[in-house]
Amino acid sequence: MICSYPTGTVKKRETMKRIIFMIFLCMALMAGYAQRLSHTFDKASFSKVLVWLDKAQPQYKINFIYDELEDFTVSTSFKNKDVRDIVTQVIGFYPIRATFDKDEIYFECVQKEPQKLIGRVLDDKGAPMEFVNIALLDVRDSSYVNGGVSNLSGDFVIPVHQKQVIARFSYVGYKTLYKRVNVGKMGSIRLFRDAYTLNKVVVKAYKPLFQRKEDKTVFNVSELKNIGAMNATDVLKYAPKVMVQDDASGGVNIKVNNTEATIFVNDRKLAGTELKSFLSSIKADDIQSIEIQDTHGAEHDADIKGGIVHIRTRIRAGFNGSITGYVGNLSPESSKFYSYYPLLNLNLGTERWNVYASTYYIWARNALYGETQHHFMETDTHHLVAQTYDNRQKLYFYRVGSIYAIDKKHHHLFGAELNGNINKRHAVSAGGYCKFTDANKMTYQGVSDMNDHNKTDYLNAVLSYNWKIDEKDSYLKVLGNYNYKHANKGNSFVASYEDYEPLHTDEYNQSTSNANTGSLQTDFRYNFPSSLALRLGSKYENNIRTTGLNIRNNLVEGDLTSSDWKYQEQVAAAYLGLSKNFGEKVFAYLSMRMENTWQKGINRLTDKTEVDKQYTNWFPYAYLSYKFNDKSSMSLTYSSSINRPSFGDLTNNKERISAVLYTTGNPNVQPSISNSLIWELTHGNHSLSFSYKHRKDVIAEYFETIGDKTYRDITNFGSETIVGADYAFNGKILPWWNLNVGLAGYYDDIPKSYNVKHIWVVRGNCVNYFTFKKIGSFSVEGNYSTSTIDANYKSHPLGYVCLGYNRTFLKDALSLGFSVFDVFHTLRQKGYQLNPVLDYEFYQKAYSRYSLTLTYSFHNKYKARKGQIQNDNSIINRL
Repeated sequence: MICSYPTGTVKKRETMKRIIFMIFLCMALMAGYAQRLSHTFDKASFSKVLVWLDKAQPQYKINFIYDELEDFTVSTSFKNKDVRDIVTQVIGFYPIRATFDKDEIYFECVQKEPQKLIGRVLDDKGAPMEFVNIALLDVRDSSYVNGGVSNLSGDFVIPVHQKQVIARFSYVGYKTLYKRVNVGKMGSIRLFRDAYTLNKVVVKAYKPLFQRKEDKTVFNVSELKNIGAMNATDVLKYAPKVMVQDDASGGVNIKVNNTEATIFVNDRKLAGTELKSFLSSIKADDIQSIEIQDTHGAEHDADIKGGIVHIRTRIRAGFNGSITGYVGNLSPESSKFYSYYPLLNLNLGTERWNVYASTYYIWARNALYGETQHHFMETDTHHLVAQTYDNRQKLYFYRVGSIYAIDKKHHHLFGAELNGNINKRHAVSAGGYCKFTDANKMTYQGVSDMNDHNKTDYLNAVLSYNWKIDEKDSYLKVLGNYNYKHANKGNSFVASYEDYEPLHTDEYNQSTSNANTGSLQTDFRYNFPSSLALRLGSKYENNIRTTGLNIRNNLVEGDLTSSDWKYQEQVAAAYLGLSKNFGEKVFAYLSMRMENTWQKGINRLTDKTEVDKQYTNWFPYAYLSYKFNDKSSMSLTYSSSINRPSFGDLTNNKERISAVLYTTGNPNVQPSISNSLIWELTHGNHSLSFSYKHRKDVIAEYFETIGDKTYRDITNFGSETIVGADYAFNGKILPWWNLNVGLAGYYDDIPKSYNVKHIWVVRGNCVNYFTFKKIGSFSVEGNYSTSTIDANYKSHPLGYVCLGYNRTFLKDALSLGFSVFDVFHTLRQKGYQLNPVLDYEFYQKAYSRYSLTLTYSFHNKYKARKGQIQNDNSIINRL
């Protein structure tokens, strides 16, 4: 059937189509014209915000009276919003009216009073408080005069005609504060938490325990209760995705997502003795936040092989500090073990500068029992040494520094710090028995004795400059770092065997070393209005070390062996990266780092260069995340890293380990490169990640026999592949129960291993934190790991349980802490190494330990002045 329509109807339809087309075209043009903007303001004046808005978009011309709006400050952040939404957001609760008139916007203050009350509201931890209600009351009859609400930075500006008012500050979950003030700039005030009952429901104000920020997880330490007696190491046990494991010798291993973590404090990387001293000296109350990264970005050194834990500390206003007394290493198995140290922390802060200092002195003695068994394959002989190691130490640690702000808004900050330790005494003695079995199964009993005296002094000096370029948090950071380490070590080793003179040993080793390391690092980030961020930086590090060693054989007159080395390593690095938020759901970060390494080792006895290497490596980094909603997200991370051989690994110094074993280095060892890929899913307090890691040219121990002596050295040992999964939960099970759980399982494949080539590994940790009002807090911690492999070495399963108790008194000024390490005496370290030349078994047993901590904190809050550095730098900018 063919239908026909009147001519007029057809024309009407064509006209209608054109009208609809024009409507859609206009809507498209309007949508394109209505530009969407992204930006972040931090304590910016309202007039400065309007100037930015006028330049950032062509749609409207902004009109306002400068002096009328200058005192109002804006702290807010918005992404992909149009002009009308932005205007509504920046005005907030201020008495400001915006009038839209075609292509112009007019701003005016609706309360044109000659005076304004200007201030800032902080909580009991010193953090800014948003949405605090401020009511101004008449001093004569308490009648309502005017009011306002604090913004994101805690700032408020309220016009008022009186010269003096009663200011009432109220916020749900906090005690209401009344204060009689003179109108003008009143500085900062603090509100303190308060629990109250409404129909048997307790209401309290909290921050989230942790939150996601770009490629980091931020742990808000202030949300943990009764932490006055804790230090930084204690707090790390409650951080999400962080696993803290104590070892038999009293040390600590920190891992993130099953990989060894690198620790930063205020943008500075710490390691070794310095790390242990710092973590012991930082009190939990001084920590503002802890940032956790699964792997490193291009802005960090490429020799970081695993995750990153970044501790950012706070400085409080006025004069404050703490005094701590610690008694530890008390063991029920022996009354000879102890560890005592007093710790003092001080801080003095004003509007423009801060001075801080901390110091402690350690008297310590601890012990462990160890056994080593060697089976030499070529000669079919066995050697056993069983000893109890007695470790004594006296060490003095100090840290002093200052921060100075050039301007009142703290856009330019200078920092300086000096820290170090002076080792008064560090002695290790070991006595026990030894046994040698020859190829004919003849056994010879013996005794051995070892005494080690090690005096190591350390000095670190830091200078920093931090420029906050704009209100979008763009910055320039410059960090200069110098380390000096001097070590003087004397070691004597004596062993005698009944009826077997060839293994008699009486040897004394004397070594002296000096290490000087200087570095200069620059980091720049610029945040564009479109949420695009440019990141670039550079670092130069120069390390010079000299080591002299004399080995004297007391059994042979004149038998003296000497070595003298100078080693230098220079690393020059640069990186470039771009990051961007695509809407409110997608964040991407791409970067590339280049490092040029030069290593040189000179034998100063022969004046011969035995190590001379130079190489350049490129390390890409990529991070992509997608946010499903406020609770759920997904991310994908790729990174690469390098493991460079150390100075000791590259030199061919020969040192005695036991009566039958020596150690040496290998100048031909090459650096090992790793590549990793991590896919992570998060939902609320839960996270699940899957990882793949491949290492080539793995650096591993290797044993070989030369004549009648066996040497332990290192070599490149093929590749290693690790595929695994990690689960973590951190949050409240009940209002009084905080739980931090980490569970990791992975498959480790080392094809060239002489020991186990493939293994499944499971690791887990569980930290329970119970808080009860008027009783205190209890902690129960458990750690367990199945057998693991490292090239040719396989360890046995490891597990232990720890208990702790903390209680505060005198309005939280006095804190008492008590802990028990390895409650059930289960901590044993055992493993064995297989090699064509040597079968090496190792066993170590620690002792259960008790500790008691008493901390008194003090502060003079009345000396705090307006605009103090306490929150403006929040120690992010400190070093």
